[in-house]
Amino acid sequence: MYCPNCGNKVPDAAKLCENCGELIITDESDLPISDSEVIKLIPAKCTNCGGNLTVDPAKKKAVCPYCNTSFIVSEAIHNYNIDTLEGNINVENATINVNPKNLEEEYYSCPKCHSTNIQKLSVVYQEGHTEIELRSKDNSWTDSKEYKTTGVQKTKLAESAAPPKNESYLETILALGFFYVIVRVVQWIVLAFLIPKNLTSFVETIASWGINLIFLYFLYSLLKGVHEYKKIYPQKLDEWKRSWVCKKCGHIFVKDDLE
Repeated sequence: MYCPNCGNKVPDAAKLCENCGELIITDESDLPISDSEVIKLIPAKCTNCGGNLTVDPAKKKAVCPYCNTSFIVSEAIHNYNIDTLEGNINVENATINVNPKNLEEEYYSCPKCHSTNIQKLSVVYQEGHTEIELRSKDNSWTDSKEYKTTGVQKTKLAESAAPPKNESYLETILALGFFYVIVRVVQWIVLAFLIPKNLTSFVETIASWGINLIFLYFLYSLLKGVHEYKKIYPQKLDEWKRSWVCKKCGHIFVKDDLE
């Protein structure tokens, strides 16, 4: 089942969209009798990863769908409002007094431009991917066909926030083998059309030994590099998980920089 408002996929038994807070009505019995029965959701920001949330202000606690961290709803609302507004903020008849001078002392901020509009790279990467489904019809006088295209659309910011890729021995060998085949084909063309016939056998022997030795050296060097990268990959992945990005200046930094 998909949300009629934002189009994100939601569980069949869900009453609310976790992404935008839209009320999901699948049966007439789900229709609210009065305005008091409608759950009013307000925007908030996860106190751990900075993900944009929509929470019920009547609840005391909630769980972030991005990092599964439990948080106090009032703190998440407070964090969101500080990131978007200044001064006194009215939230569900409760007034929150915000002092802009103390923002940097109370909340995380970008170490470069001191903006509080920051977010974890993992959340930016997850939020930047959207499942799409396009349908089109080809109506002609002989036949009518319907085409469906599905895929994943991602933003440029999500591409820049992608996690580090773990190197593969197999991919390295296949890539080098592909270039080896190309070099061999070029060698055959040169010997067949550019080298005199009386020198073909001698040149072919020297070239074959030279090419084989060069590619063995490159294969050894690349596989050694992959082996060394695999040793530091867990550290790079952990650093990515702790990294944040400033949506104002684009600066990427780890959370430890702020502690």
